[in-house]
Amino acid sequence: MRWLMWIPVAFGCGTEKEPATWAFDVTVSNKAEDCSDVNTEVEDEYKADIELAELCFCENMDGTDCSSDITQTRNTYSYEVYMDGDNISIEIDGQPFASGTVNGCRIEYGSPGWLHEGGDGDVQWTVQSLYMQADGTGTCDFDHDYDMLGVEEIEIVSSDDVNYPVGRKVRYVVTGSARAIEK
Repeated sequence: MRWLMWIPVAFGCGTEKEPATWAFDVTVSNKAEDCSDVNTEVEDEYKADIELAELCFCENMDGTDCSSDITQTRNTYSYEVYMDGDNISIEIDGQPFASGTVNGCRIEYGSPGWLHEGGDGDVQWTVQSLYMQADGTGTCDFDHDYDMLGVEEIEIVSSDDVNYPVGRKVRYVVTGSARAIEK
């Protein structure tokens, strides 16, 4: 589960929140079959295919493969994207998640620290998007069937749990479909 550790909040009297600019139903997965399904569809900014080994993996800070130490998971979320010029903020199910920029059909975003409080200790981690394409309006001409496609990289930045060492990076593929925005 994603828990936000710190968010600055501003309150205003009598103001209602504007509706999202884009909204997506997304799946975030590091399951082998999901990574293989999009193997030839995720592209870098030069339209070069990203290799399967770059899509889903686990790597410790010393460069060792930790794929056998993690559980393969698949989760679904609702991403709401709010635009202010080229700047974006993303909410998951109505809660602040990440911020970044949009450039045409590519988006880049990163999160603040998220905290997981577990029985073996607290773990703080961040999320960074890689190779992310997004189109909430149907104007981009993608060579795939998704409205949102790319990779999220999770990095452990602080940990009291020996099972989640600092510096570990885990990648997940993100696939999504645009949905109508409730006004």
